[in-house]
This record gives sequence, structure tokens and C-alpha cells, in this order.
Amino acid sequence: MSNYVFLIDANKQPMNPIHPAHARKLMEACIAAVFRRYPFTLIMNRVVENIVTYPLTLKIDPGSKTTGISLVSNRDEVIWGMELEHRGQQIKDSLLNRKAVRRGRRQRNTRYRKARILKQASSPLKDAAAVNATRGKLFETLSRTGLPVTTGTGGQTKYNRTRLGLPKTHWLDAACVGITETLHILTQKILRVKATGYGTRRLCRMDKFGFPCSKPRQSHKTRWKTGDIARTLDGVVGRVVVQNEKRIEVRVNGKRCYCKPDEVKPMHRKDGYSYA
Repeated sequence: MSNYVFLIDANKQPMNPIHPAHARKLMEACIAAVFRRYPFTLIMNRVVENIVTYPLTLKIDPGSKTTGISLVSNRDEVIWGMELEHRGQQIKDSLLNRKAVRRGRRQRNTRYRKARILKQASSPLKDAAAVNATRGKLFETLSRTGLPVTTGTGGQTKYNRTRLGLPKTHWLDAACVGITETLHILTQKILRVKATGYGTRRLCRMDKFGFPCSKPRQSHKTRWKTGDIARTLDGVVGRVVVQNEKRIEVRVNGKRCYCKPDEVKPMHRKDGYSYA
């Protein structure tokens, strides 16, 4: 079963998350519409008075490469899960690649600028150090919300997961954080998020020798941005790649659909992450 669906009223006040089947009925009856695709959120077409919500616990298991997130209800039901893949290793690899390219330019006497000796690059954080730093900053940020915040140890998380007979996954690890007596897993199809960034600073692509191998990057005056998610007239939903002001490309599963900008409908605007 998929994640529970978030629900807000016409004043954007949060309500209790609802079962996917209930959300489908609300949409078919035109009582609610899609407010946000990721995470999937519905908005009611009316204002709901005296909203009563049950308490939810947001559990986070920070990791150096992937962070697990779960929502647990007051009845120990895991109704929502997410795994966030970080881009720290990707940034490190890009920096090392840039460093190698610049070193090659200097050795070939291409009159490239000299190395900045005074600018020392700090050594990257190892996995344990990165997790500890993230956990500390996360606790500090969440404490400022005024909501009760508790922590747990890695050993406690593993003990809870093993005792409950749950598989080793990041989002289930998050559900087992802290004092956990029992858990009822009500979702299996979770939201998977990957940090991609907002683009690149390079003006063009480079070959293995560090020389330009493509045309300079151009910006186009259009409401679309590369990375948006859109739906074509044929019902195909995919990632948008802007070709020029009169043509865009929708990619899904390796296939490309070429369309005009006014022939597609926006589903989700680019926000630096990819979703699955």
C-alpha cells in the first residue's frame, strides 16, 4: 500500500492524513483537489471548522548517504515513509574532477591561472563524523520549533528493528528510533527523494582533457525550467528538458517526447530534488 495522503482545508490548515482509497474518493467526488504532488497533498474545496487531529511523531534516522524519515501515529502505526539520498559524494567527486582538470591544464602550459596555495581544501567528513554533525544540527534546528524532541542511539534502533522482525531499510530504521514497543506498518510504497541541486555552474561540457566539447550554455525565456515535471496531452508524465523557447522535451524511462511549451501541463516545479 502507498503512503497516506496529506490533507489540508481551504485555509491550508492541516488535517489528519487519510488512506489513499479515501483520497481517491474525495477527488472523484470533486471534494478535494491536488495541492502538491511531492509529497502528495490534497486541498479541500471548503473551510473545515474545529479541526481535530491526532498526534503524529516524525522520526528521522540521519545517514551519511541516505536519511530515513517516517511518520508514526499515536496508535503505533507507520503511515508514511521517505528516504532522502544526499548529494555529498556527488559534490566531492565533482570537486576532485575539477581539481584534476585544472592540474592537467597547468602541466600542459595552457596559461591557466596558477594554483591558489593559500586556499586549503578541508578534508571531507567521514561517514561517522558526517552523521554526528548532521544529528547535532538537526536536533538544534528541531528544538527551536518548540515541539518536544527526543533522541535515541543506533544500538537502540537496531534492537527495536531486530526485535520486531523488520527488514533493514532506512525508513524502517527511522520508525524504530527511540522507545518503540510495537509497530504496525501500513505502507510499503514510500516516497524516494534524491538531492540533485539546481543545475551547474559550468558554461559548457568538457572532454577528458578539460577542453570544451559543446556549445556554450544558453538561457531561454520560457516559463519552463529543466527539471520540471509535466504531463503531455497523451498523458505521459516525465521530466522536462528545455530545448529552446518553442520546444521542450519530456523524458520518462529513457523515452523522449517532443512538445511545444503550451502542449504540456505542469505537475511539479523544479525544487532541487528528484522523486520516485
